[in-house]
Amino acid sequence: MPDPWTVLGVAPGSTLDEARRAYLVRSQLVHPDRHQGAPAAVLAEADRAMRELNDAWEQVQRQAARGGGGHAPDPPVEVTFATAADAVGWIVARLAAAAAASGDPLSEVEAARLGAPASQVDRGRGFDRWVQHRRVTLRQATKADAPDPGARLAWAKAVRLVGESQPTPVLALLIRGLAGN
Repeated sequence: MPDPWTVLGVAPGSTLDEARRAYLVRSQLVHPDRHQGAPAAVLAEADRAMRELNDAWEQVQRQAARGGGGHAPDPPVEVTFATAADAVGWIVARLAAAAAASGDPLSEVEAARLGAPASQVDRGRGFDRWVQHRRVTLRQATKADAPDPGARLAWAKAVRLVGESQPTPVLALLIRGLAGN
């Protein structure tokens, strides 16, 4: 059997709650009921993927019950940024992880767009919808780091640097809109 942490899409040091959330998200994506009317091969693959996911979740739960499996809390995050570009890169990496965990991966084009100067981006209706969509991902990323005081401090530093950077990156538009919500 493959590594249960990999099947769930979380790091081996993740908490049981993080693993449970990943299980729930992935099960919603692969459950055979979500693929009704699809060809038999697709249904068979969905059934196989769901069985593998259930097995992985059960294995992680057993490891947690035994007190093993890498459930020790991670040490606090200590992050420093030399430049605003470093802060943008750090935030984009956090967004990419949150997007992947939710089953909506951040594409390379999106990652590049987040670091691009806002003044150079076509800001039509499609762009506005994309910004709103990725604000949800930003909320997920910050929520995932909320229990760690070191990560919260890193977010504060990164957000400050991104907000002060010139030219203003597209990422600052996500952050500013999030603060207003």
